[in-house]
Amino acid sequence: MVRREKENRLAEAAVHWYREQEKRSPKDDVPAVRRASILDLQGKFAEAAPLYLLALEQRPHSKFFQTSYGNHLWRKGDLVGAQAAFEKSIALPGISRPGDEKDATTEAQGMLAKVKERIAKGGPIRQGRKFNPRED
Repeated sequence: MVRREKENRLAEAAVHWYREQEKRSPKDDVPAVRRASILDLQGKFAEAAPLYLLALEQRPHSKFFQTSYGNHLWRKGDLVGAQAAFEKSIALPGISRPGDEKDATTEAQGMLAKVKERIAKGGPIRQGRKFNPRED
């Protein structure tokens, strides 16, 4: 119980600081997606969804945003939607940025494989709490 309360306090602090960053740099759309990821981890999917959709509207060719949206769908239990988002991310043109620890296409391919496996097995549909993709 104490651990959960501590996690919630940290998550709320992160959400606050991402909002502050959004105010200070309104043209930078990455903090909104990172805030959405924190909201997802809190189970606040309805609050997170519009942030992802706005980011995708602003940058429809972003592998990072598309993969993040796939993660969102997976977390809330929409495996079919997550599969489509990961497939779209893989199909998008682009290369990794310097300093990226993982190629965005490779990352999306790995997530897609896990989602397809879950669909085939019919197991739990939500992403496990221990799964920690790069943007979390």
